[in-house]
Amino acid sequence: MEKKSKNQPIRNECVQVIVRCRPQSNKEKASAFQQVVEVFPSRGAIEIFNPNETTRENRKLFTYDAVYNSEATQQQLYDEVVRSLVSSVLEGFNGCCFAYGQTGTGKVSNLKSSIFK
Repeated sequence: MEKKSKNQPIRNECVQVIVRCRPQSNKEKASAFQQVVEVFPSRGAIEIFNPNETTRENRKLFTYDAVYNSEATQQQLYDEVVRSLVSSVLEGFNGCCFAYGQTGTGKVSNLKSSIFK
């Protein structure tokens, strides 16, 4: 995504890892499962813990280029993450938006958005 000319800025062409954590499903809520992921969007971090442990010693902290919690909207994600990628593709550069996650967690629904429903 780098274009070197006097009139155009140099763009970031690095791979970025963006994480969006989904809310608990109705089934998870009905079964009274505890939330085990804590999201820190301002730090770009996610902390995962074992609900059976009382100390913070064994919590795992992961950092990413950006992190979105379950309240993040489709529009917010598109504007902040995907829009520049789409613009670059329309200018002739290669680009890819890859959704990865467990089966049934809404990846296709998130990629298609409400525009195509």
